[in-house]
Amino acid sequence: MSLNENLTRGQKVRLVGGQMGVIKGKTDNFGFPLWEIQLEGGKLVTEARYRFDIISEPDRTVTHPLEHDSPPHVPDELLYLFEPELNEVDKTPNEAPVNVSAPPQAPTQKPSSKASKPRQFVPVDESTVEQFVKDQENQGTARKNISDMRTLTQFLQQKNEKREIYKIPPEELNSLLCQYFFSVRKTDGEEYEPSSLRGMMCSFDRILRSNDYGYELSKSVEFAKTRDVLTAKQIALKKMGKGNGDKRAETLTDDDIEAMFKNWAAGLVQSYNSIAHSLVF
Repeated sequence: MSLNENLTRGQKVRLVGGQMGVIKGKTDNFGFPLWEIQLEGGKLVTEARYRFDIISEPDRTVTHPLEHDSPPHVPDELLYLFEPELNEVDKTPNEAPVNVSAPPQAPTQKPSSKASKPRQFVPVDESTVEQFVKDQENQGTARKNISDMRTLTQFLQQKNEKREIYKIPPEELNSLLCQYFFSVRKTDGEEYEPSSLRGMMCSFDRILRSNDYGYELSKSVEFAKTRDVLTAKQIALKKMGKGNGDKRAETLTDDDIEAMFKNWAAGLVQSYNSIAHSLVF
C-alpha cells in the first residue's frame, strides 16, 4: 500500500515496533497528517504514515441486526431423506408440519416373484406317497426283491411256515433266516456267491421296512445271529474260491511268479513298462 493512499477508519495496522492496532481517526500537525491508532491494549497513539503498515481491510461496522444468509440449496434427490427429521425439528404447536416435497420417485424394483407368490402344493395322502416311492424304485431292485422273496418263500413252505415274513415275530424269524442262509443253494445245487447272499439280506430288509416291521436285519440286536451266520458263510465261500463269479482270478503258482519276473527283468533296460508292471504286481 502506498504511503499517500487514503486510509479509512477501522483499518488494522502494524507499528514499526511490531504492535498491532486499529486506525481511529486523523489529525494535522502544522499541515502534516498524523493518524490516531488505538493499540490492542486500548492505548491511543498518534503516528505518521511511515511509522506503520496496513495489514488488513477495514473492519466492517455492523449497523443492523445479524441476518442469516440463505441456506445452501439441497437437491431434491437428497432432501427427502431428511424429511422425518425436518418435520420433528420445525414442528411447533401453532404451525403445521413442514411439507417437504419428495423427489421424483425412481422406478421401484419389483419384488421377487419367489418372495411375493405363495408356494403351490398339490393334494397328497400317505398312499400316494407310498405309490410314488414304489413307482420310482429301480426296476432291477424290484425284480431282485421278488426273486429273493420267491426263494425264501420256498424255504418257508418246507418249514410249514405260511405267514408273511413281516408277520413273523423277530425271535422266530431270526432262527428261520439263520437256517436259510446256511442251507440255500442254486437250482443246480451250486453255492451262491458271497455278494449274492448279502443281496438277499438287503432284499429281505427292504421288504420288512416297507411293511413297518419295526426291526432291521442289518442293525437290530434281535437279528445279530442272522448277521453272524451270513458273515461265516461268506468267509467259507471265499475260501472255496467264490467271490467274483466267473471272473474270479486264478491263484498264481511259484513257477508262474518266477517266470513273470524273468520276463520283466529281461525288458527293464528296453521298456519302462516292465518297471511299471512289476511295481503294480
